[in-house]
This record gives sequence, structure tokens and C-alpha cells, in this order.
Amino acid sequence: MESVSKAKANLEKMCRTLEDQLSEIKTKDEEHQRMINDLNAQRARLQTEAGEYSRQVEEKDALISQLSRGKQAFTQQIEELKRHLEEEIKAKNALAHALQSARHDCDLLREQYEEEQEAKGELQRALSKANSEVAQWRTKYETDAIQRTEELEEAKYVGSGILNGWRRLRLSREIGVSKFGLGQWGDQGKNRRSLL
Repeated sequence: MESVSKAKANLEKMCRTLEDQLSEIKTKDEEHQRMINDLNAQRARLQTEAGEYSRQVEEKDALISQLSRGKQAFTQQIEELKRHLEEEIKAKNALAHALQSARHDCDLLREQYEEEQEAKGELQRALSKANSEVAQWRTKYETDAIQRTEELEEAKYVGSGILNGWRRLRLSREIGVSKFGLGQWGDQGKNRRSLL
């Protein structure tokens, strides 16, 4: 009887121990299940985050590609601007040289103009002097011409008188010859004498 009680006590003790162990196992199982659930939730969250990160990476890659294309375009624009700048610098230098040359030509033209103006002034003075001399000579020649015209008229008048006298003398001689040759006086002789 005592051994049965002892065996029963041992069994009860063993049962309590097993129950405690079962309870502990259940607790651990519940804890493990919670951990599994947490891990599953974490895995799902990580998968979602991984998808988001993957999408962000794709966006970043697309942005990087776009930025690379933009950089290439900007590089080309910068090169083009550099070429334009070099051309503008060359054009500016050419214009500066042309401006300097034009100023030099302008100075030469100004000097030439001043010389021509001076020469023009001298020519105008010489022309005025020449016109004055021409006027004096013309007045002198006109005076001389008038005087000579008067002299010519006078000489013409004198010459005309001499010519008329010579004609009369010649006519009188002819009449004299006629009188002595013919010995007649007539109306014709009277008319000839009337011419004297």
C-alpha cells in the first residue's frame, strides 16, 4: 500500500512535471508562432521595401541616364558656345584691326582733305588774282580796241579821202587826156568835171 501511494505520488509528480513541460512547450510554441508571424510580416515589409527600393533604383537609373544625356547635351552646347566665343573673339579682333585701319585711313584722308582745302584756297586766291588781272587786261584791251577802232576809222576816213582824191586825180587826168586828145568840150566833159 505504501508502495502504491509512493508510485502514485511519483506519477502525479511526473504528470505535473509533464504538464509544466507541456505548458512551457505551448508557451514556447506560441512564442515561436509569434516570431514566425513577425518574421513573415517583416519579410513582407522587406519585400515591399525591396520593391520600393527597386523602383527607386530604376527611377534613379532613369534619372542618371537622363542626366547623362543632359550632361552630354550641355557639353555639346558648351563646346558650341566655345566655338562661337572663339569666332566672336576673332571677329572682335578683326573689327578692332579694321577700326584701327579705318582710323588711320581717316587721319590720312583728313590730312589729304586739309591739304586739298589749303590747295583749293591757294587756287581760289590765284583764280581771284587771275580774274582781277583778266579784268584789268580786258579793260585795257577794250580801251586799246576802242582807241584802235577810232584810229582805224580815222585811217579809213583818211584812206577814203586819199582814195577819192586819187580817183579824182586819175579822172582828171583821163579828162585832160581826152581834152587834149579830142579837142572837144561836150556834155560828157562837163559831167566829168562836175564829179570833181
